[in-house]
Amino acid sequence: MASRYDYIIVDEAQDIFHLGIDQVLDTMIAGTSNGLTEGNYWLLYDTLQAYREADTDIVDLLKMYAAHFRLKNRFRAAGTPGILKLVTDIDTGNFQQENSYGPSVEMNVFSNPDDIVKHIRHTWNEQQRKNNYSPEQTVALFASHVLDPRKEKDRVFNNRLDDAPFELMTKDNMLNPKGLQYTTILRFKGLERNAVFLVIKSLKDDKEMYQFFMGASRARAQLHVCILKD
Repeated sequence: MASRYDYIIVDEAQDIFHLGIDQVLDTMIAGTSNGLTEGNYWLLYDTLQAYREADTDIVDLLKMYAAHFRLKNRFRAAGTPGILKLVTDIDTGNFQQENSYGPSVEMNVFSNPDDIVKHIRHTWNEQQRKNNYSPEQTVALFASHVLDPRKEKDRVFNNRLDDAPFELMTKDNMLNPKGLQYTTILRFKGLERNAVFLVIKSLKDDKEMYQFFMGASRARAQLHVCILKD
């Protein structure tokens, strides 16, 4: 028999929406078999970080039985004012490419993926010469629809990152990088770096905006956004 509790607090609750949050509450809250409707709980979640579109239905279910509050601003411990403004604009639907987010956010649009690779390599080499970017505090993040690290799915950047300074991030080398490590945005969820190169495709739907939001929020001091046009 699982332990039951008088009060339940769940952070990042969107990560377990697909498991059935109502069943979790029913199972873990003491004094009732209907935890969702009768229990004491506090759920902190972000639907923009949810894994499935169907998870928004869970929010509608929660609104039926519990008070619901939405934060108008994003309160992150890390990030420059410009990065935080960008993340908030993405979250609230106010992002426009022509917006200015200050010197900590560089945003460029490319029509050729090779030009993105050249731009990242050039910027990395320049910052290395200035002793600004260290391998331990810099990462290149790619949207999952432009890169598959395992190369099981055909993606435009799969065979463009084999040469220096690029280094595929793995669980074995992520704490001891030799060059500019790269991975997908979703694989880097929950982690941060001072400097982030972010490669995304044209922002046309919620899935792409979700990865944009996730990747942008990984940067603490400097964010380089590279948008690949269709």
